[in-house]
Order: sequence, then structure tokens, then C-alpha cells
Amino acid sequence: MTFSQRLSQARKARGMNQETLAHQVGVSRQAVSKWETGDALPDLPRLLALADALELPLDDLCGREPPPSPSQPPAPISTPTPESTFLPDSSQSAPPPCQDSILTRLRLRRVLPLVIAFFLGAALTLGTLWSLRQFQLVPSQAASAADLPEAFTVSGLSFSSQGGTLSYTFTPSMAAPGITYQISFTDSQGDTETFDPALDGGVCSGTAALNPLESYQVTVTAQTATAQRSLAVAVNLTFGDSRADWIPLEEIP
Repeated sequence: MTFSQRLSQARKARGMNQETLAHQVGVSRQAVSKWETGDALPDLPRLLALADALELPLDDLCGREPPPSPSQPPAPISTPTPESTFLPDSSQSAPPPCQDSILTRLRLRRVLPLVIAFFLGAALTLGTLWSLRQFQLVPSQAASAADLPEAFTVSGLSFSSQGGTLSYTFTPSMAAPGITYQISFTDSQGDTETFDPALDGGVCSGTAALNPLESYQVTVTAQTATAQRSLAVAVNLTFGDSRADWIPLEEIP
């Protein structure tokens, strides 16, 4: 089973949707979707956050097999003589493919804990983790958590319906290069649909294909490459062929 399959299976087994898992890990829903389809892989800090959110050992999430039991210790590795180091021994045949695979896995089991310990130690060093992250960002899209305040507000929130298609507009209190927005609709069953609005002149707008028989809670999310903030903006949103009703939660006059 691949990593993407194990991730999707673990998330569904805990009754989580992609939006909930993304919020706990601190990434966008699209990032979780790409991990589950195999289009991308999480880096080490995100991998550790996934294991914590899913309450799984890192070995189980990554598909790493447990080490051999003490009753069956690995065979000792003999030290090669200078002759065997530089000259091939024609009397010895190459190990069978299955034996070679086992040896490779044993080497990985010894190396993986050292690699994890190294990265965890580096994360505790001031500035190291941020420096590593900077190299992964495209310069034109780079934005620090300082660019995204702890709280933001939304004004001009409006919904309308025509022919059963819901349209929305809102004005976020902050708009800058590197900041993107999403609007999410959560129905009474806890299922969430997320849409990417178009931003023009500081105003976000778009349409949402939703079930007109449901009532929704609406959340707006602002995010950069390294930070994410969410704000519940409306509840009890219902709509029909030509009307929409909702209760706003927070709005600037």
C-alpha cells in the first residue's frame, strides 16, 4: 500500500474530511488532496504533524515495517579484507534478488532513525527550519507568517441565487501578494465544500454549486505558503431559485 493510500484510509477511518485534517496540520485542503492522490509528498514537519493529527505512529503512516525481534538478530557484517575490497571474488555468486532486498531494507531501518533525529535536532535550532523552508518557496509567492495577522475581518458579505446557483461576494480586510482566499460551506451533516473565489480590486466573488435543500455555515480562510487563518462569517445560509437568506457573524460596517 502506498503512502497516499495509507493517508486516505487513516483519515477516513477517523471520520475526518480533508478540510479538517488540513486545518489540524496547518495546510490547505488542496495540499491534503495532492498527498492522497500521490501528486505530492509532505516534508518532514508536515509528516510529523499528520502522524499526530491521525494519532498514528510515524512507522505505520509511512509503511515502515517493525525492526526484527531480539530473538532473531541481524547477521553480523564481516569486515572485508583489502583483497576483497578491491578485487571481486569470482567464487562467490551475487545474492539472490530477495536476499538483496532484505539487506537493503535492513540498511534503511538503521539509517531512518538517524535521519529523523537529525531533522528534529535541526528544527530546534533557531532559524534553521525557516531557512530550509525559504529554499522551497518560489520567490514571487514567498510570504512569512508576519504578513498574515492573527485575526482578520470580512465586510460586504453578500449572497444571491439565480436559477438555484448561489453567488457570493465579500471584501477581506487584507489583500497582498502571496495571500489567497477560500470560502467553505459546511452542511448539517458536517460535509464541507470549498471554493476559490476570484479577487478583483480587493473584492472576492464567485459561485458555489451547492444543494439548495441544505443549511450551511460559511467560513472564509486566508492563507499564505506558511500560515492560515479562518473566520466563520455566516450561519443558517439557505437559498432557492431566486433568494438567499443567512445570519452574518462578523462584519465591518
